Amino acid sequence: MREKLVIGLSLGAALLLAYNLYEIFLVLPDEAMQGAIYRIIFFHVPAAITGMVGYFVALVFSVLYLTSGNFRYDSLAASVVEVSIVFSLVNIVTGSIWARIIWGIWWTWDYR
Repeated sequence: MREKLVIGLSLGAALLLAYNLYEIFLVLPDEAMQGAIYRIIFFHVPAAITGMVGYFVALVFSVLYLTSGNFRYDSLAASVVEVSIVFSLVNIVTGSIWARIIWGIWWTWDYR
């Protein structure tokens, strides 16, 4: 039963991903000022949000570990942080690519 649920949810997620990629790259027109590079925002912002939510979930698991002493919470916190780091790296890379094309520099400490 659980295996069928996982397969069904995975198939649904794959179909939604394929539809979103189709819309992003083939349907949406280019933006007037930035051109096609604005499409990177569809990856940059969700990666940032997912990373931050993951860090918050890790904080909750860490507090649960400190209050209960259950190592399961510690393991969950460590796992969530590993995944959140990947999303944060995606965020930094996509932001740098966008900045290079729009501003002409890979990275700047100016917060514009």
